[in-house]
Amino acid sequence: MNRNRSTRGRRMLAGLVCITSSLLGVTIAMGLARPATDPGCPRESPSMWAAGSASSREIVAALDGDSVVLVDPRVGRRKAFTAPGGPGGLLRHISTAAGFGTVYVDDRRGPDTVVIATSDHVFKIREKGEATHPTWSPSGQVAWSVGTSLRVWSPADRSVGTIPIPDAASSVFSPVFTATDEITAVVQEPGPGTNEDDSLDNLWRYDIDARAWTRVTSFEADAEHWSVIRTPVLAPDGALRFVLIQGLSSMTDSPSFELWSYGEGAPLKIRDLPSEMYLAAATDGGLTWNTPGGTAGEWRLVFEAADGTVRDLGCGTVAVDPVAEPDPDLTAEQGHPDVVAGQGLPDVSMIRRGLQEPVPQGSSSAAPLAILVGDFDSSEEALAVAQAISERLGVGVPVSVIDHSGHPIAVRPGAWAAVALIPTETDPEAELARFRTLFPEYSRSSWIVAL
Repeated sequence: MNRNRSTRGRRMLAGLVCITSSLLGVTIAMGLARPATDPGCPRESPSMWAAGSASSREIVAALDGDSVVLVDPRVGRRKAFTAPGGPGGLLRHISTAAGFGTVYVDDRRGPDTVVIATSDHVFKIREKGEATHPTWSPSGQVAWSVGTSLRVWSPADRSVGTIPIPDAASSVFSPVFTATDEITAVVQEPGPGTNEDDSLDNLWRYDIDARAWTRVTSFEADAEHWSVIRTPVLAPDGALRFVLIQGLSSMTDSPSFELWSYGEGAPLKIRDLPSEMYLAAATDGGLTWNTPGGTAGEWRLVFEAADGTVRDLGCGTVAVDPVAEPDPDLTAEQGHPDVVAGQGLPDVSMIRRGLQEPVPQGSSSAAPLAILVGDFDSSEEALAVAQAISERLGVGVPVSVIDHSGHPIAVRPGAWAAVALIPTETDPEAELARFRTLFPEYSRSSWIVAL
């Protein structure tokens, strides 16, 4: 999986929660999202899982390590539970629905498992590969993405159906039931390559009865401009709120983040966002966000109330991926995959052939961890970044270049990335935090991988 590192691993008029104060936006970005004094992310002692669903529509379910955390954003109260379904892998992408249950993805090396916890049972659906972004319908169905299609679980007979992606689409993710018989999802459309996972997303609606897709937004991209959609959530007024991210392929500056709405047949921009932030929930009381912050950039939950108040809800993830935990699919099953691990930068022609230098003899049998910066559309771009990182870090840290042919899970097809090996005796999360401090220009395009 090409992880949605900051957006994906890599994809509202009537009753709208009106938040227009730019000062409030700054408060979110500079205050609670990135507190001056790092509050850290202490783990709560979880209780045994007793109920499969939240008791109120205002409750937001999040994942914090191996725990499910139910949060009441209105008062800031949170309660941690042992994740239902027993010990698992990397837990990510969670959704809860009052009266129905809680669903999340148990991401393991190889096939993932979708865990559906109702009030009286825990169901486990094992997929053939990656599963992402499960969501509940008004009638208790659950839908999620497997990239090339959507899957829908029925509580009536526990069957799982498949919805193919629209013709000519590349992938589909982040489904949302906008009605019992209607799913709106983010569809990745073909477009020129950029240094992002994808360059053009639009919202598409699927009519379950008619078995037909309809494109409902018309965002555009070209070789220079890219436009992607992240974290659509259904608001109480029946409209979708989502984050639109746009940028230039040739620029290393941060892209723009905007809050948008889709309702009444047309998309509407609500406001600019002050920094990177993703929607976790939209309730009657306001918007809950996932924002970077805390130890090693771990995601924090921030509640933005309709009356303009802002509350920090602690650490947790909803529709975003953990930052500092390696994807299980990136762990080598036996020994090491071939990597560039030398002190110097490899010859460009060798990388183009997909050849990599082996890990030095005597290294540990565990897969080495590295900080990856990417993706880039050419080896020259990746080499330039690797050289700049190497010069600033010094000779003690090996910095190299990898490509898709050598690392198909970590790097998208046709792309390249710079990697800096993390010393085995150091804390990976602390190293990532230090790296992002040294290289703020790569703070949104760097993450931990296992080589």
